[in-house]
Amino acid sequence: MGALAVLGAIIVIALVIGIAYFLFTHTSSISSQLSPLPQFQNTNAPVPTAIKSAFSGSSEAATYQLATLTQTELSNISQFTIIYNGSLYAQPSGALGVVATINTPLHIKESKYGGDLKFSINATGIPVVGNGDIDYLEISNATYLCTNFNSSALSSQNYGKIISSNKSISCLKSNDLAGIKLSSLAQFNLSILESIGIKINYTNIYQSTYRGIPCTYISGALMQNSSNGTKIGAGSFEMCLSDKYYLPLSISLNFNSKAIAVRTDINETYTANYSNQSYVDALPGPLVAS
Repeated sequence: MGALAVLGAIIVIALVIGIAYFLFTHTSSISSQLSPLPQFQNTNAPVPTAIKSAFSGSSEAATYQLATLTQTELSNISQFTIIYNGSLYAQPSGALGVVATINTPLHIKESKYGGDLKFSINATGIPVVGNGDIDYLEISNATYLCTNFNSSALSSQNYGKIISSNKSISCLKSNDLAGIKLSSLAQFNLSILESIGIKINYTNIYQSTYRGIPCTYISGALMQNSSNGTKIGAGSFEMCLSDKYYLPLSISLNFNSKAIAVRTDINETYTANYSNQSYVDALPGPLVAS
């Protein structure tokens, strides 16, 4: 469980404007220069054993073990809320970048009450379509996707229908938004990147702090190859993982490919062992047939 699996969330936002599948088939180059990632000071304190153990094997294994740590820790908490604020910049290649470049604030909230969960992403000022809202809920032994975009149009790449569809939020019983498993996103499972062909290579780990809170700094490289092994995208990321909840407190990421240039910075602004059941269990829109 967690809020915003870095690039996974970025891809979801890209999917919201109906371009992600199209983007990853483009071949024109990106001219944008992305700024370097910020740095976290090494406090030279020991890395928590549970986190350190996750990195005893391959990077792929570490990704799954980190997700398991987060999910296990929060499963023992009856109430929990975390809020993030940040920004997203995404520039598609070619002519599409002229009308579909995103430069928007991001607002993310995840709340848990008992066994129920609500995970929300809001992006404002998306070109052409305005605001983007995605809510994922696990309540009453069912999963729900709520969004103000036509999810079936996203899956079928019907871009015109996405733009012209009703902008009010509606919900359906689903765990999938155009091929992205929102349960993995809500569980902070970075293996979601594997599903779009992006490999993670962890390069650094040490103890640091975020707003005075002890956290484990983790950085790495991202690489995307084509089916014939040719590199088509690369980037880097860093995060500081809470030593208490194993949730990211801060995430920064750069990614640059022949299809898209991306930069995002996400920072925790509020965490509490408290939530509101009526908020968690409420669908933000009417339930419709899938």
